[in-house]
Amino acid sequence: MDDIPTTKIPIMINDNAPLDRNRPYTDQQPKRDQHLVSGLTMRDIHDCMVRGFLLASSHVNPEGYRKAEENTCCHNDLYGWDTSEVSPGAAIRNGVCEIEKMMGIFPNLLDF
Repeated sequence: MDDIPTTKIPIMINDNAPLDRNRPYTDQQPKRDQHLVSGLTMRDIHDCMVRGFLLASSHVNPEGYRKAEENTCCHNDLYGWDTSEVSPGAAIRNGVCEIEKMMGIFPNLLDF
């Protein structure tokens, strides 16, 4: 597993704020966080979330990670292994990055 790269992506959210749609955007990446998702179907977003979760699993599921990297993964790759070792924050952020890739705007560095 040492040959599998790992990337620490900062979670740009207020961990203590309720998930209220009217909450203010963070000061960390306000433009990126306000960017509207466009041109994707719900299935596309689902696929991005699956890839994001698997991309956060390299340390416990190298096969799932490899499939996500090669874009050959499927929904069933989420099952049959210990998912409790995956950071939920990393999985979410990876999923958002996958959405940006599918939209053709990754890396979305509007605030830098």
